[in-house]
Amino acid sequence: MKIGMRPINTETRAKSKFYRIADVSVKRKFMVIVIVLLLGSLGVYSFFAVPTTYNFNTGLPQDLETVKGLDTIDNSFGASELYPVYVITEINDVNNVNTTLHKDAEYLIALNGVKGVSGQDANGKNVTNVSDLSQYSIENKYAYYIVYIKYSPYTNHAINLVKKIRGNSEFIVEGITSTVIDEKKQNNAIYEELELLIATVIAVIIRILSGHGSIH
Repeated sequence: MKIGMRPINTETRAKSKFYRIADVSVKRKFMVIVIVLLLGSLGVYSFFAVPTTYNFNTGLPQDLETVKGLDTIDNSFGASELYPVYVITEINDVNNVNTTLHKDAEYLIALNGVKGVSGQDANGKNVTNVSDLSQYSIENKYAYYIVYIKYSPYTNHAINLVKKIRGNSEFIVEGITSTVIDEKKQNNAIYEELELLIATVIAVIIRILSGHGSIH
C-alpha cells in the first residue's frame, strides 16, 4: 500500500497542527461561529466603506523615479496629457464627411470638462475647417480625435464625462477612463456572484459547526 494511503495513527494525529485546530474548532464551535461572523461583518463593511481605486500608481512607492516623473508631468500639464481620451468615428457618408466631422468636433469641444481637442476640424478649443482627412483618418474609413480633459482619468468627473461621450452611438471611445468604466462594470457583476458564494459558504460552515449538519 502506498504511504499516502496508510491510515494515520493516534500519535501522528496528536502531533498534527491541522487535527489539533480541528479539535479546538469542534470543541469551541460557538466561539468559531462568533469569529466567522465578526470577520465576515468586517469584510462586508470594508467592501462597502473602503473606496475602490483603479489607479495603480497609488500603490507604488512614492520615491520611485518613475512615480516622481509621472507626478511632475501631472502637476505641470495635467493628467490628460499622459492619459487623453481617444474618440473614433466611422466615415459613413463620404459626400458629407466634412460636415459630419465638423459637427463632431463642435460637440467634443463644447463638452464641459474638455480642455482641448486635436483632430479633424479641431485645434484645442477652436473649431477649424480642414478639408484634408489624411492626418486624422484611418484608411479613410474612420476619423479620430484626441480629447484632453481637465480631470485625472480615474476620478468620477472623468468617468461621468467619458460616459457622456460614450452615450453617442456613433463614437468608439478608448483610453484609460473608458477602460476603468468597463472594468467597474465587469467587477460589479463578478462581485455580486462572489458575495452570493461567500454568503453560501459561511452559512454552510455555521450550520455544520452548530451541529445541524455533518460531513461524511
